Amino acid sequence: MSFGDGTALFHEEQKFRNPWILLPLGLMACAALGFAIWALVRQLGLGLPAGSKPVDNTTLILITSVQVVVWGSVFALIWFARLITEVHPDGVYLRYRPFHLKPRFIPLGETDRVEVRDYHPVREYGGWGLRRGWKKRAYSVSGRQGLEILRDDGRRIMIGTQRPAEMAAAVARIHQNR
Repeated sequence: MSFGDGTALFHEEQKFRNPWILLPLGLMACAALGFAIWALVRQLGLGLPAGSKPVDNTTLILITSVQVVVWGSVFALIWFARLITEVHPDGVYLRYRPFHLKPRFIPLGETDRVEVRDYHPVREYGGWGLRRGWKKRAYSVSGRQGLEILRDDGRRIMIGTQRPAEMAAAVARIHQNR
């Protein structure tokens, strides 16, 4: 997938595969679904009540089904999430799928400063993902490096990258041509 007019100086697609997020979510899903399946087997298969105040079989099946759908949706959302970033001569295009239906465009002509730098996602933005704060916004998937854009109006935009040297080189090429 490419944005703009095809003159991308830099293109990167990042997938959300952060083990520090996936592992706890996986453990919570296993615990919740494990308990629900245990209750189903105990109540429907063995004919024994699941707990001291068991629900009827229909409610138990419904609760288990909802959990499967919710946890499946959470993992599908994480699995298919992608941050697509392109640097063009006129600015930066980004799309955080599935949250952005169309690419976002950040013109580099309206900026005070653009630089690739190390940052602390949790301390500076509250974590990874789509983050918004007072006059700041972050688009990140994992890692601690990104392109920071300081706009003329004081807003800051951080775009995470796994290839900081290539992104910095693309931004430097834009500034050389101005």
